Amino acid sequence: MKSVALRTVTVWLSIILAETLNGIVRELFITPQLGDISARRVSFGIALVLILAIAYLSAPMFAALTNAGRILVGIVWSVVTLCFEVFLIGSITGISTERIIADYDPRLGGLMAFGMLYLIAAPTLGYLLRRQQAVN
Repeated sequence: MKSVALRTVTVWLSIILAETLNGIVRELFITPQLGDISARRVSFGIALVLILAIAYLSAPMFAALTNAGRILVGIVWSVVTLCFEVFLIGSITGISTERIIADYDPRLGGLMAFGMLYLIAAPTLGYLLRRQQAVN
């Protein structure tokens, strides 16, 4: 159990590092060219690819788990990501909690709620893609 927890956190750190770099690139290069809303959409697509790539590469770490276990790993990734965004990113950048929460509200154009669902499914998706590749 300790080993799975350590793997879960280690892979999450990879995801959050990739996502942080994605956000920096978005703010420095994409937003000035496309504007905030379009840049967020482009960055969201990039984030989905990054998450799936990391989940795919880390799939052997979670291969012994059941699908329910991999979903639990994804839930942990989502919860820790939400906490990271609200508490750490908000305090470092000064972005208000309300602004961060708005990013999760699809009615306001926020895509992060969908991103969290994707993050929950990512360990299973990565595992299934890896297994399919092994079959082929």
